[in-house]
Amino acid sequence: MDIAVAPDTRSDAGFTLIELLVSVAIISVLAVGASLALGRQSAPHFRDLAQFRSSFETQSAMAVAGQQTLGLHITRQTIRSAALRNTGWQPTSKARDWRGPVTLSSRPVNGLPAPLPDIVFLPTGQSAPFRISFGSAAHCVSDGYAGLQCNTD
Repeated sequence: MDIAVAPDTRSDAGFTLIELLVSVAIISVLAVGASLALGRQSAPHFRDLAQFRSSFETQSAMAVAGQQTLGLHITRQTIRSAALRNTGWQPTSKARDWRGPVTLSSRPVNGLPAPLPDIVFLPTGQSAPFRISFGSAAHCVSDGYAGLQCNTD
């Protein structure tokens, strides 16, 4: 009993659903990578703003939670956190570089040992009043009581 198998004469032109999904997934991954790479080059002030906002909120929360006086040293090139110890102000993190130009104007907090960090966080939740600009496109301000307010132009 010979069974003959006839060749499949259907024309399967086209792609399967799995092939299309894999292609879309690969293109999506490449698009995300490209947008992240371009975003880094085109808007350093937004990354600096996000880095500052994160540092500000972390230091503020840690000052209140730990009932200690903390600070941020800010230069045109770097940002670094600090804590007030018995021996004076001590850095608590490695300096992180800004990606664009940064300018800061702040008022010192009275009654603390010098040299003070540029922004001081008290255990009461208050901070030193300041204004920080990230290039000409973004800035943050604080009156020392109401928290951080950031704007992009």
